Amino acid sequence: MKYLGVAFAILLLGAVIWVLWKSPQDFEALLHITPAQIFQILFLSGIFLFSQGMILKSVLSAFGVELKIHESFSLMIVTFFANYFLPFVGIGLRGGYLVKKHRLSLSDFALASISIVVVEVIIFGGGGLLTQALIKLQGGSFDSILAGIFAAAVMAGLVAACFPLHLLKIKKLEKFFRGARALRTHPRALGRAVLWTGLTYFSFAASFQIILHGLKLPDGWGLSFLIASLTDFSFFVRLAPAAAGSLEAAVYYVGQGVGLSLPQCLAVALSSRISLMIWFLTLGPIYLYFVFHKWKSDIGYSNV
Repeated sequence: MKYLGVAFAILLLGAVIWVLWKSPQDFEALLHITPAQIFQILFLSGIFLFSQGMILKSVLSAFGVELKIHESFSLMIVTFFANYFLPFVGIGLRGGYLVKKHRLSLSDFALASISIVVVEVIIFGGGGLLTQALIKLQGGSFDSILAGIFAAAVMAGLVAACFPLHLLKIKKLEKFFRGARALRTHPRALGRAVLWTGLTYFSFAASFQIILHGLKLPDGWGLSFLIASLTDFSFFVRLAPAAAGSLEAAVYYVGQGVGLSLPQCLAVALSSRISLMIWFLTLGPIYLYFVFHKWKSDIGYSNV
């Protein structure tokens, strides 16, 4: 599976190069993004990553783990940095650190991870559904498939969080449902997770808004929030490192609905990727050292 993902990423890179060669004028628009806009995009990408770390911190507090702010941010950077090379490796590194450093059980780590996913799916899916409704009320087009995806995501998240465990017939799913409802008995942790997830959603959408404006493409907050919602879901579909392909497909599906071409959508996706990669590639190796080398005497790893 690992080699299949790498092969898929190579094929995708070849396809991007081919599109770039065929439509260089669409990618030349990247040069039109001003230094001020570049700073704004990088700032919002930093807020996105910081908020992701604070979500982790908030959820883990419900399991008796109190991460420091810099610790949660560094774990998030390491997670994304590692995932950019091999799917899900970052999650494993994060879990290993929390288990060794904070004595978090693997079971609780799984429950916490499920809780984060459920909150994120409900917030991003609900935001996408609300955006679709507002666009329709203002006379815009309504994408029933997109609305269906968002509605299904929200419904699945709510059912998972509220489903009575005593009615569950499939015992193998019990851990998933326990994770989905783990925060219900910790309202303070749940409230913080929801607020930080909301900030994550807004900063992600705002970065797309600036990217679209900088590329002189059709923009608008409705379009930006729709791209942010579907793109976030694409992070869960990791056929290749860095969710290669799934992110671009999400941007293209939303973008083509307003007349954006494939090269234009790839330019938008590439801009978003670069803004995040600057953070990962700059801070990733540094935090990887501090998390798994400088602290290895405390963590308990001997061969990291």
